[in-house]
Amino acid sequence: CQGIAAVLCVVALLLRLRKLGGDRKPRLFSRQLLARMCIVAIPSILQQSFISIGNLFIQALVNGHGELVLAGYTAAIKLNTFLLTTLTTVTGALSSYTAQNIGAGKSERVAKGLAACCSITGILLVPFMVFYLAFPQTALLLFTQDVSGEAMATGVQFLHMVVPFYAVVAIKLLCDSVMRGSERMIPFMITTFSDLVIRVALCFIFDPGMGMGPMGLWLSWPIGWSAGAALSVLMMAGASGWAVSMASNLLFLLYYLPLQNAFDRHLAAADVSNGTRRLGRVWAYATLVQRGASMLGFLPCFDGQDVLSLQQGGYTPLFTVQLALEVIALLAAFVSYIWMIRYLCRARVLLREGTV
Repeated sequence: CQGIAAVLCVVALLLRLRKLGGDRKPRLFSRQLLARMCIVAIPSILQQSFISIGNLFIQALVNGHGELVLAGYTAAIKLNTFLLTTLTTVTGALSSYTAQNIGAGKSERVAKGLAACCSITGILLVPFMVFYLAFPQTALLLFTQDVSGEAMATGVQFLHMVVPFYAVVAIKLLCDSVMRGSERMIPFMITTFSDLVIRVALCFIFDPGMGMGPMGLWLSWPIGWSAGAALSVLMMAGASGWAVSMASNLLFLLYYLPLQNAFDRHLAAADVSNGTRRLGRVWAYATLVQRGASMLGFLPCFDGQDVLSLQQGGYTPLFTVQLALEVIALLAAFVSYIWMIRYLCRARVLLREGTV
């Protein structure tokens, strides 16, 4: 079906182009246009790829809870995907609308389009949310024939945990679509990956780390959505680099510190060597130093110091401090990556040996 739709779209586009006319014959290929399309396309491709990889990690954790939990989750996630796919059609239209109006020099219309899409999204969300919350068993039976108690209870639990936050994820998707349409791809990737990384990390913290079971897996969804939505709103509103850096780094620490602590306790319980645990601690400390130096380097007091230093023909004291922070962050990142590779290689050996 998708192939047929793609062919029909190309045919319709060619017919429309013939009607436009023009003084010159259009070029069949343009490297400049290809480069501009890649700026938008590649981050979108990476977004979908990383989301799929993240879902595989979550699916692996769900599989560990048995067939009945898996059956309930599978039915509930299909209901969830059905609604989110519907929302992405609206956000895709908003991206095109944003790009067209910015290209035509009518940026003031973008806000009106965003408001209209918010209204359309609200109209779509309300009936689905009412149906999923008021009649969850009926909704689940659309995708599963397993009416056993545990499978049905798992699906209902997932829906009750996730559905109330559909408005939050809708806000995130709409803000992301505006940034994508305006070619602000770096903020778009930051918000997307923050949501995904936090959600996957919390799954490992709540389930294996804290022993919360399936409830911990479902809880990670609204937390990840809320964090991603907060970043999306900040970035779309044009928040300063310092505010965005502070928010993203704090969100990183929010999930990283509990994850590292839980994994360290797991290694201690498995009675692994002190050398292995020391690798993990060096990795953790280097990461904290890198994030801290990165946040301090974006403080508002450092704004414009590079230009001022250039005008004066020498480094200002504040610019010297900023450079030092950047060097510290770079060295800490280098140490963090090297120790991370050593740590993961050692953990892989331990997993093969069945130690952990």
